[in-house]
Amino acid sequence: MEIEYRMGGLLPDWNYNSGGINKPSDVAQHWDEVSGYYDMPIDGDVWLEDPLHSSYPPSIAFKAAQMQDNKKAVLF
Repeated sequence: MEIEYRMGGLLPDWNYNSGGINKPSDVAQHWDEVSGYYDMPIDGDVWLEDPLHSSYPPSIAFKAAQMQDNKKAVLF
């Protein structure tokens, strides 16, 4: 099976207000709702326990790793 990865860097920082997402707990609640709707194991607690300042850096890091070696990117 081949998996195609898509990055969703939708949050440049917490000052960016989009769709009612203003703080990490908003994202946690959204992920919990989406998890049930799509029957996918998404754990929103990460946004309560250790929230990121932005979703951009992890997406950029993955893409940078992918440009070097796709297998290493997947491990990342």
